[in-house]
Amino acid sequence: MSAGNTPDTQAPEQSKLREPGTENAENVETKPKKQDLPIGVVLGVLVAVFAVIGYIGYTVVLAPPPLKADERERLEYINALAKKSGGDLSKLTKEELDKADALTRGFGKVSIRDVAEAKGYNKP
Repeated sequence: MSAGNTPDTQAPEQSKLREPGTENAENVETKPKKQDLPIGVVLGVLVAVFAVIGYIGYTVVLAPPPLKADERERLEYINALAKKSGGDLSKLTKEELDKADALTRGFGKVSIRDVAEAKGYNKP
């Protein structure tokens, strides 16, 4: 060794500073590591997408339109008569039955009985 070249003054060689297990790294071609998504994440995203599409499809295409004011009043009137009578038409006045027939185009009595049965108003 020469006087100016002591071990303390030598420049460290950076090529010798490697991580363990990379001794032959210069001969190996490095490829970017591909990250795999877990199958649960992929399935979850697909389910969410189909749920949103299904909801939009239902609300736009298949959902019944909202009731108009006169239809809502007609349903409320028939429901009130069914609740009042419990399905027994003899408890209603002729005027109430005539109005129910007019609102339902002749199906007032049947409508009142059906609503009372469906909603359980005819139970004792």
